[in-house]
Amino acid sequence: MRPERFDVAVVGAGQAGLAAGHFLAAEGRRFVILDAANSVGAAWAKRWASLELFTPRRFDALPGLAFPGEPDGHPSRDEVVSYLNLYAQTFALPMALGTGVWSMTKVAERFVLELDERTIEADAVIVATGPFQTPRVPRCAADLAEEVFQAHSAEYGAPSEIPAGTVLVVGGGNTGFQIASELSATHAVHLSIGSRQTSLPQRFLGRDVFWWLEKTGLLSKSVDTRIGRRLSARDTLIGSSRRALRRQGVAIESRTVGASGRTITFATDAELDVDAVIWATGFGLDHAWIELPIATADGAIGHRRGVTDVPGLYFLGLPWQHTRGSALLGGVKGDAEHITAHIATQFPLPPAGLGDIERDRAGERRDDAGHERGVAARARDQAGRDRDHAAHRRDRTGDQRDGAAEQREGAADDRDEDGARRDLVADQRDVTSGQRDRAGQQRDLAEAQASGPGITSNALVRSALARRDAASDRRAALADRYAAARERTEAERDRDAGASERVEAEHDRDAGASDRVEAEHDRVTARADRAAAARERVAAGYDRALARSDRTAAAKERAASSLDPLTGAYLPAGGFVELDREMARSRRTGQPLTLVAVDVAGLGPVDGAEDRASADRMLAEVAGTVRSSFRPYDLVIRTKPDEFICAITGLEMTAAAKRLAGVDVVLAKARARGWSTTTGLAELQEGDSREDVVARAAVGAAGN
Repeated sequence: MRPERFDVAVVGAGQAGLAAGHFLAAEGRRFVILDAANSVGAAWAKRWASLELFTPRRFDALPGLAFPGEPDGHPSRDEVVSYLNLYAQTFALPMALGTGVWSMTKVAERFVLELDERTIEADAVIVATGPFQTPRVPRCAADLAEEVFQAHSAEYGAPSEIPAGTVLVVGGGNTGFQIASELSATHAVHLSIGSRQTSLPQRFLGRDVFWWLEKTGLLSKSVDTRIGRRLSARDTLIGSSRRALRRQGVAIESRTVGASGRTITFATDAELDVDAVIWATGFGLDHAWIELPIATADGAIGHRRGVTDVPGLYFLGLPWQHTRGSALLGGVKGDAEHITAHIATQFPLPPAGLGDIERDRAGERRDDAGHERGVAARARDQAGRDRDHAAHRRDRTGDQRDGAAEQREGAADDRDEDGARRDLVADQRDVTSGQRDRAGQQRDLAEAQASGPGITSNALVRSALARRDAASDRRAALADRYAAARERTEAERDRDAGASERVEAEHDRDAGASDRVEAEHDRVTARADRAAAARERVAAGYDRALARSDRTAAAKERAASSLDPLTGAYLPAGGFVELDREMARSRRTGQPLTLVAVDVAGLGPVDGAEDRASADRMLAEVAGTVRSSFRPYDLVIRTKPDEFICAITGLEMTAAAKRLAGVDVVLAKARARGWSTTTGLAELQEGDSREDVVARAAVGAAGN
């Protein structure tokens, strides 16, 4: 299966990945957001049920979409999850959920990501997996008894899940303080803190602390500044303090240094018997799947504001990546915009609007690439046939070599049989010779006895010696025959060995020729493959350029057809789609939705072009006044040439009426110039259709 190709792959569907996707979509990039979880914002969904952010909603918005609800309130865990899902749906970001990334390498100039069931390639990769990856638990946790309940803060859900008795929360960050505070209502709680941390109140002089941090510029101080380095060296508690916990009955302990059975030991040598331990000891990063040099000598990720030394590889959402807000929900947008701008400079998109000539050239390149692929395929087929022929020749040579070996073995067997027969004949000759010797001795003895005393013993001895010498001569002759037979056998073996060597040398020459043919075909095939791959890359680049050009043109056409050139507002077709979306969101979240209808009419009929231009200028001025009064809720829908409505989410009708009173003061200037400007309000009720609520707002405007 061929890999899917993208301009950018974003790993992680949390706030960092979604913010990056927003800017990539605005550039017209072809990208995908990958996440092993089956839902957006899964890391938030796993946190404890009562989690509440210490940043107000006005500081929690991602680029392009306000966080619903009271701007100065603090959202809950479920609100964050709902907002992230709404964000992904609103901007139709391309998601691939339930898709784990097992490894990432870089081949040539492209990154290769191995997924569960497929492979993708990308020019650039943004790792947006965030800081909450691998829960950290100290080693002494393994020394606690099995009956002691243990859970990391990532697994903590609610007090009802913790067994009764004494609970120790280990960790003095915001998480540890919040969990200890919640548990104090139902359990005897101790909080183990390793070091003293700075504590800031949630509100100061009637303002949220983040309002002050933004106004003083501390929230935007980078880690490269002196004050930024000091702030990044320690965590800061927001809205929590030791004094407040003590008032709730929480006992403060020193650093946890050991455990045994049910007993926890602290740095002060104090001990505590516990029934449950919650480890709020933070998280570690897990980038083992990235098979690239990203770590520094001390094990940290080497980057500068998310830009690594590996061209095209970026990180997003790390703590203090650039400022204090880099890892916060609403603070990631600055880093996301910086990284996507860097990608735009490193991997510029081709100019939009390729003409017919360029399209023809792209088609010709694709045809050439197809031809090269055909040539490469034919070369591979021919190489395969040549390899088959060579293998057949090698098999035949092997068969011949095996036959020669069998013949040599048969000849050796024959020689062995001949030798055995010759040995048997020689033995028989020896026996016969021995028998002749004994017969001769008996004859000599008989002659000596018959001759009487004339035969002396010396003659007998000489006769025996002569027979012995004859026997020795026969044995020597037999040994000579054996030596001659061995020489003939060795000569025969040498001839067989020479023949075998000649056969093997011939086989080696055939094999060498076959190897040279295969090597040449491999080189031809490799050159053809490289040429085809190069043409495919060029053709794919032009395809992407054409696709981007088409998408850009389509987007411009949609924008041109759905926006009012006078007011910058939506025309009825597109606007009502947005209004339907706002109504659905209001019913889903329970937030109020109020419509403000504005009707602008002149003293007389609009006949000429000059009167029409004057009317349009007045309408644009009135629309701008209404939009600026109800920001950031600036969804304006033009329903008639001289009438429009403004949809306001999260604002009740009473509050909207107060703002509308201020709008009427401004609109009095228009009335003083001879224009009739009326306004009306209507709030979405249960069971209302879009036509119902729009009609009530329009009736109110007409009645004023």
